[in-house]
Amino acid sequence: MRRFRGAWLDEAGSSLTLLVVSVPLIMGVLGLVVDTGLYALTLNQLTSAADAAALAGVTAIDLEAWRATGEIRFVPDRVRQRAEAFAQANFTGPLVVEIAYPADHPNRIDVRVRSRLRPVFMQIFGIPEVPVQASGQAQVG
Repeated sequence: MRRFRGAWLDEAGSSLTLLVVSVPLIMGVLGLVVDTGLYALTLNQLTSAADAAALAGVTAIDLEAWRATGEIRFVPDRVRQRAEAFAQANFTGPLVVEIAYPADHPNRIDVRVRSRLRPVFMQIFGIPEVPVQASGQAQVG
């Protein structure tokens, strides 16, 4: 019994045990910090892409109808073409652009841009992708 108590109180090797336990924790926290920063950067870029897409899309109005009646009508094909072009020009990865024309605001375009982020460290913990989305609006008049 005395021998076991002496081995239990012996502190030799305790720093190695502490190191072995703390390194995975520190790496996990580091990974979370890096991937959170990457998420924030991606969200910022997607927000810029959504705003640019909305502003570009809102310029695609039917000028002949506007000159004749003063009514603002969007040309959906041109809206989609301009919005996708500007969204892609402002984001460096694959993305999906969704455009909506709100019934209660006929002069407005709502754009939602979605993408998927591949985290750097969190893949170790079984998180291969994280969905990221942003939205933007633009209005004429």
